Amino acid sequence: MEAMLTSSHRFQNPLPPTPAELPDFDAVKSDVIALHKKDPENAAKLTHLAWQCANTFRATDYSGGCNGARIRFSPQRDWTANKGLDKKDWTADKGLEKVLALLDPIKAKHSTLSYADLIVLAGTTALEQGVSPSLSIPFCGGRSDAADGKGTEELGPRNYVNISIAISDETKVMGLTASERVALAGILRSPQLQKAVGYTDSWNADGSPSLLTNQYFKVLMGNTWVAAKSAVGK
Repeated sequence: MEAMLTSSHRFQNPLPPTPAELPDFDAVKSDVIALHKKDPENAAKLTHLAWQCANTFRATDYSGGCNGARIRFSPQRDWTANKGLDKKDWTADKGLEKVLALLDPIKAKHSTLSYADLIVLAGTTALEQGVSPSLSIPFCGGRSDAADGKGTEELGPRNYVNISIAISDETKVMGLTASERVALAGILRSPQLQKAVGYTDSWNADGSPSLLTNQYFKVLMGNTWVAAKSAVGK
């Protein structure tokens, strides 16, 4: 029997109980893969959504993370890094195009499926399908959905003197090693996301945002960089 997450932790904000019967996660995964096939960019967008949902986790006090899927609510949904997750026009908010809405039909199809489990599984599936042959990444279901974003304000972005200190501190707070944090920098990114971080072209060698490669690091380390403004003004 698959291990199941408990819906609440004494260090976390209260959550509804886990449903007595979990959905068929293999069927959910098939629906997610169909989204990837419909548009390869969806894989990158869903990976980004999963990361933004999970990266509030703090190993220091075990708060945050994607359990509760509070990224759907203010204040988390309004943070600069998350703007556009529910918007149609990328350029209006420098964010993703209705990423949360992509998952609505799948959520409606599986009555006991939580958004929290769906967001994590969608990102996991994108990574599994991003290499050939595909990987098998363990998934543990049982998350539940919060009714609002209460408590998220304590997990908001912190202000730092510079980006180097920010990355170093955030890595420690999340309980990641330096190598793990570096690897996360190379996650799948759609062309829009690449522009949002200031890259004018695309570092995907074959133009596909659904393939997980080391091309990001090759571009980063294989070129000489000078200060300039990108197409989006960064």
